Amino acid sequence: MVEAALGAEPAADDRPGCNDAHDIADRGAQVTPDLVEEAQDVLAATATPASPTVRAARTRPAITWR
Repeated sequence: MVEAALGAEPAADDRPGCNDAHDIADRGAQVTPDLVEEAQDVLAATATPASPTVRAARTRPAITWR
């Protein structure tokens, strides 16, 4: 993002929507770590209750069929 900001032409700021695009990119860069953290929390919350079920499903057929 820094390279893009430094590499932009000074006249580019005069174009309509240039600052909007910059603001959108800046907001996306700020929000991305929060989204990653929330996604990790969702995966952890889903995996925790599912692990005993998966473990039981994997061991029960072996016990039942032998």
